[in-house]
Amino acid sequence: MGRSRTTIDGMVRLHGELDPVTGRRIVNRLNTEAHRLRAADTKRANAGGGAARTVEQCMADALDNLTKSISGAAGAKPVADIALVARLDPETEKLMVNTADGEPLPASVIDRLSGDSSLFGLVLSAQPQLH
Repeated sequence: MGRSRTTIDGMVRLHGELDPVTGRRIVNRLNTEAHRLRAADTKRANAGGGAARTVEQCMADALDNLTKSISGAAGAKPVADIALVARLDPETEKLMVNTADGEPLPASVIDRLSGDSSLFGLVLSAQPQLH
């Protein structure tokens, strides 16, 4: 596919180059799913149920929806969506959260992830343990 990078505000940028057939199939699937999401939002908004997502957000959500069950089984959840490393800054005692590869994440992203993710905690101490 290509590469990805995380911007300073926590946004992830994807860049890739696909062969014409695979690329067109993926674009068609994304467009179909994004239009489905947008239509559902518009219907809900017209019924007084809040604002519709932007076209760009629908496209991002479409990509997320289409890649959720990568493991193949119907209704299956991915094995790992995202791995995060949280630690307390030793000087400020502020919670610092990074992706497993070291990219820092802003608090707004952490708040969003905590609402729709499965969480698994592992506590490690920076203090040496004497046995």
